[in-house]
Amino acid sequence: MERIRNKLKGWKEKHLSFAGRGILISAVIQALPTYTMSCFLLPKTMCEKIEKAICRFWWGSKEGQHKIHWKARSELFKAKFEGGLGFRDMHMFNMAMLAKQVWRLQTDPDSLLSLCLKAKYYPTTDILHSQPGKNTSYAWQSIHQAIRIIKKGSCWKVGDGRSIDIWEDNWVSLQNGYKILTPRNNGYNISKVTDLISSDPIKCWNFSLIDQAFLPFE
Repeated sequence: MERIRNKLKGWKEKHLSFAGRGILISAVIQALPTYTMSCFLLPKTMCEKIEKAICRFWWGSKEGQHKIHWKARSELFKAKFEGGLGFRDMHMFNMAMLAKQVWRLQTDPDSLLSLCLKAKYYPTTDILHSQPGKNTSYAWQSIHQAIRIIKKGSCWKVGDGRSIDIWEDNWVSLQNGYKILTPRNNGYNISKVTDLISSDPIKCWNFSLIDQAFLPFE
């Protein structure tokens, strides 16, 4: 936050057009916390302070002299096609950067970071099924906060089905929400997608079990 204040303070003495201010905000100010935001979840109050400082700079406010803000802060941080200026919503950007880390850990399990975090925080499962745990590092807690974003927008590609939970994971790609809608306690002892695959004589879906265990439209 101090680096951002110092940058803005240095620029306030210069005569900049709105276009120039917009470029400086997008290319410099909002880029400063990128690395930190990719590792840690910043408090919402901190994100709001950054956005307020950006707004003051945009409208030309000086120390002890605040100019009128002709648009609400939320309007400035909307996408351009929505009528805003395209400035990043700092909290949403923070969550997006952390979600990117989750995706890297999931898709590159052999990386050094993946191996270290898995050994310490989720040795018997994958990151999407991990738990935040107690007394864990703030970096891990921050990354774990973004798992729900990946879960909401991703869908498993079925292979052997051993890692896919029938009831909790997103794996039905043609269904809204990607989840099974059939109630879990339906009398069948099945938990993983592999339980729905028959291997006799070749691997294929066990359609008779699927027809009996799930609702007709699934």
